Amino acid sequence: MNNSQSQVNTNARRKIAVHNPYSSNTLHFKYPLLVAWWSLAFPGFGHFMVNSYLFGFFLMSVEFLLNNIAQINTAIYYSMIGDFEQGKEVINLKYFFVYIPLYIFTVWDSYRRGTELNQEFQLAYKDISQSIKPFQFSMFEVNPLRKKIQEWYSYGPYFFHQWYIYICTAWQRLYLPPFGG
Repeated sequence: MNNSQSQVNTNARRKIAVHNPYSSNTLHFKYPLLVAWWSLAFPGFGHFMVNSYLFGFFLMSVEFLLNNIAQINTAIYYSMIGDFEQGKEVINLKYFFVYIPLYIFTVWDSYRRGTELNQEFQLAYKDISQSIKPFQFSMFEVNPLRKKIQEWYSYGPYFFHQWYIYICTAWQRLYLPPFGG
């Protein structure tokens, strides 16, 4: 047994990092308000930030489905151009009133999960007897453990918005006929 494997405590009560051939999960401090902000930007993104990928994808899918059925974006569009009557006619209120609690629940749940993960991180960090394996080798890939910089996550909504504009503009130029001509 080599020296690095002998120092790893496999009986640790709470682990800070888990490596396997398919993913690398680390437990680190997350700002709960930032996690809630990601859920406000689009339901499900905050759950991605707290490593709840399956539930986050489920919430994104349900939000997308309800938004399309209720035609919320179309109603917002008509209200922004001043055609409020058309916006009232377009929106499906039955599904809109299902969308609102889902949106509030998503923000609340991501904030709650962020605070719970912070408590777990504090407890795991106090357990000094464990050390973290910085690498996991398997026949599929090498999973190195790297330090994350938390401040970069706050710039994400701006960059996502910019890429969204570029993608929509490119799609419009490629597939839609030009206006007025």
